[in-house]
Amino acid sequence: MDLVFSIFLFVVGTVVGLFSGLLGIGGALLMLPILLYVPGLFGHDKIPVHMITGMVSMQSLFGTATSSFFHHKTGNVNYYLVLNIGIGMAIGAFTGAVFSKYLHGNIIIWIYIFVLAFSAISMIFHKEKEPEELPEKKISRYKYIIFGLLVGLPAGAIGFAGSVVVIPLLNTLFDVPIKICISSSTHIAFIASLLTFIGKSATGQIEFLSALIISVSAMIGAFIGTKLNKKADPRLLKNILLTLIVLVFLRLLVDMLWN
Repeated sequence: MDLVFSIFLFVVGTVVGLFSGLLGIGGALLMLPILLYVPGLFGHDKIPVHMITGMVSMQSLFGTATSSFFHHKTGNVNYYLVLNIGIGMAIGAFTGAVFSKYLHGNIIIWIYIFVLAFSAISMIFHKEKEPEELPEKKISRYKYIIFGLLVGLPAGAIGFAGSVVVIPLLNTLFDVPIKICISSSTHIAFIASLLTFIGKSATGQIEFLSALIISVSAMIGAFIGTKLNKKADPRLLKNILLTLIVLVFLRLLVDMLWN
C-alpha cells in the first residue's frame, strides 16, 4: 500500500467518522460509494465490492463503538430499544454477512440502493411529531426484535451498521423522537457492526491493513461529530441525513443503470 493511498484512507475515515458521530450513522452511507469510485483518481486499482463491504464493516465497528460511548453521555439513549432491536439486528447482521460471500457485487449494490430509497421515502413523507417520551409499554418487544431482524439481514450483506435505516424507520413507524433515534441507533449499530464484522472476517472479506487505517481515523472523526451533535438542531440533523441519502442513492442508481 502506497503512502498517498494510506493518507487518502485516513482522511476519508476521519470525515466519515465525523458524520457517524453527528448523525448516528455507522459510516457505510458515505464509505461505500467513496471507496467504490474515488480510489481510481489516485491511480489505485478498483477495490472489489466484497472487499469494500468488509472494510466498511470494520470501520463501522470502530466508529459505532466510539459514537455509542459518547452518545451514552447525552442521556438520549433508550436501552429498551437497544436491547430488543439489537437482538434481532445481531441475528440478521451475522446471517447477512456470511451469505453475502456468495452474492454478486452488483446484487450487493442493488440491495444498498433499495435500502437508501426506502430510508429516503420514509423521511420525506413523515411529519415528525413534537418530542415526547417513548411509550415503551405500548409496543411489543417482539415487534422490535422482528424489526431488527429484517433490517439486520441487508445491513450484514452490505457491511454497514444499519443506522441509515433504523433512524428514519424508528422515527416513522414508532414515533421515536429524532434525537433518541440517533443516540439509541449508535448502540444498536454497534451490535450489528460487531456481528457483521465477525461474519465478514470468517468468510475472508476483509483487507485488514486498509480497514485498520480507516477505522482508527473514524474514531477521531466520531469524537468530533458526537460533540457537535449535542448542539445541533434536530431538524437540521434530519435534513442533513436525508440529503446524504438522496445524493448517494442518485449517484449509485445512475451508475448501475447507465454504466
